[in-house]
Amino acid sequence: MSKKCDDRRPNGVTPKYSLKPLMPRLCELLGVEVKIVDDCIGEEVEKLVAQIPKGGVLLLENARFHKEKEKNDPEFAKLASLVDLYVNDAFGTAHRAHVSTEGVTKYLKPSVAGFLCRREIDYLVRAVANQKKPFVAIVGGSKVSSKIDNPVISMFIIQIFGDSKPFEDDEMMNVRQRCANLILELIENV
Repeated sequence: MSKKCDDRRPNGVTPKYSLKPLMPRLCELLGVEVKIVDDCIGEEVEKLVAQIPKGGVLLLENARFHKEKEKNDPEFAKLASLVDLYVNDAFGTAHRAHVSTEGVTKYLKPSVAGFLCRREIDYLVRAVANQKKPFVAIVGGSKVSSKIDNPVISMFIIQIFGDSKPFEDDEMMNVRQRCANLILELIENV
């Protein structure tokens, strides 16, 4: 078994984002020794993967150390050839077309969603199924303008967007005003 992870957003190899600190906990959880390799692609990695004994675990280093990861580079995606099964349990990034979420699935079957993804999907289904209206959805993120016309979000009567950045441009002010008007309209009708 080999495990790759693309935690955080380093710019190149950044020791504080290394996956090495995960090794003791992985050993404890899996009940086996976990070895780590200093990269996630390349000849050294291929050699070490080929040497994993049955039941052994090799942790591949953070894929985000490579700029090709976010560019969904097809050559980089071939890192999938190192494993037999791909499980994506990173629900919060599953929508991104990166090597580790989309690219590897072209080279590796089966590619499946993990238990966390399943749980999050179940929560979302329960949240929107058979809801009495009006109800409110609070959606956050940095790309508000790309979310407002999303078909899933449009099922809600009110859309309130939170962001770490202040509303500055005209589009954001328009979104904010639309939400305020909808809230006032609902209050008047209650």
